[in-house]
Amino acid sequence: MDPQYRSGRARGSSFEDDELEGVRQRLEVLLHVNKELEREREVSLKRSRLGGVETFRYPLLTSQAYSLFGLSLGLFPTLAIAIRLLADVQTVSPSFSLISALFVLAAAITGVMGYFLGKRVEKYARIFFEWRALPAIVLLTLLGAAWGALSGLAGGVFFFVFGAIPGAIIGTVVGGVSLPVFAVLTRLLERDSHVDLRHFAPIAAGITLSICGYILSL
Repeated sequence: MDPQYRSGRARGSSFEDDELEGVRQRLEVLLHVNKELEREREVSLKRSRLGGVETFRYPLLTSQAYSLFGLSLGLFPTLAIAIRLLADVQTVSPSFSLISALFVLAAAITGVMGYFLGKRVEKYARIFFEWRALPAIVLLTLLGAAWGALSGLAGGVFFFVFGAIPGAIIGTVVGGVSLPVFAVLTRLLERDSHVDLRHFAPIAAGITLSICGYILSL
């Protein structure tokens, strides 16, 4: 056989072997990538079925949710009361400006007090949920009443001290009505001591604005 023919055939065989080796390596890379994608898909599906905090886009600690709810519940209903009481005033006088400023200050203090008490309220609410449904609701109502009373008391002090009493009474009603609703809904949507901000915001806004709307309609 011609030596040149044998040499060309050997080179062709070597070239084919290199091509096959390259194809094999590319297939291995594609199989590895496909395996990784499949594994990630299975993990994602598992997390979706479990509904864990990993599925939340904007996770928020439940204690923080209670604090923010206390802030909104102390701030906006107090401002709604101010608007309702001052809406019929025809002329703006120095006393009107003073009362308006006191209402704004009272609303801010009530909201801040509600915010800082929120984490402690969340701890007690978590304990109460271990009880049966009816006792838990009763205890949540009392807890909310105490939360609102303390916040309203702190804000009402700025109305020449005597405002602390009506502030505490109004806070008792507002807190006692709103906390059981908020606590139950948050409990249903909570995962691993977190709640999604997209779930918290409508709940807190809905409860707070409903109370404000009722106050303004009186």
